[in-house]
Amino acid sequence: MEREKAKALLEEQHAKRMSKQERLEILGELWIMCDSEDWFDEDDLNYFPEEIRQEMIKQDAPSNPEDSKYDFIIQDSLKGIYLGVKNSYLEKLLNQHGIPFESIEGENEIMTKCNCCSFRTISPEEDGLGEICPVCFWMNFTEGSNRMSLDEARANFIQFGAIQKRFLKSIDPDGQEKYEK
Repeated sequence: MEREKAKALLEEQHAKRMSKQERLEILGELWIMCDSEDWFDEDDLNYFPEEIRQEMIKQDAPSNPEDSKYDFIIQDSLKGIYLGVKNSYLEKLLNQHGIPFESIEGENEIMTKCNCCSFRTISPEEDGLGEICPVCFWMNFTEGSNRMSLDEARANFIQFGAIQKRFLKSIDPDGQEKYEK
């Protein structure tokens, strides 16, 4: 199976498992952006079917976030959640969902190493500026944005698995299995 097809199938499975609240959060962000002239113009709105466009214009929130008419928006929002993930991890997920395949064909996307944990989690675009590593929670911003030195963050990652203990709940529990080092 091609890597892109595997990722699309897993994104679809992920969307099906989302709670009403998770769907509402994604759709709610879109509704907020729709209210902002900085984010949406007429061409952007034309991407959506007429029924959804009217809701976005007239309502503060989607009528029923679990309605299947929003599925394409939910799935579109999930694009990229498997970016840079190893094929072996995709295979594990396909097996868990009972999706038949022989092997995954295609290379992982090229990701940049996190400065702290060295896992390849940072997108190469604009050097991943503004991204947070899902493995260690290092914030790839300007110097000082992490409120600690890189050496201190690395020592913490080695000691307990995140740049600070309070971020242990925020890291991806499968992160070290998902990404190349």
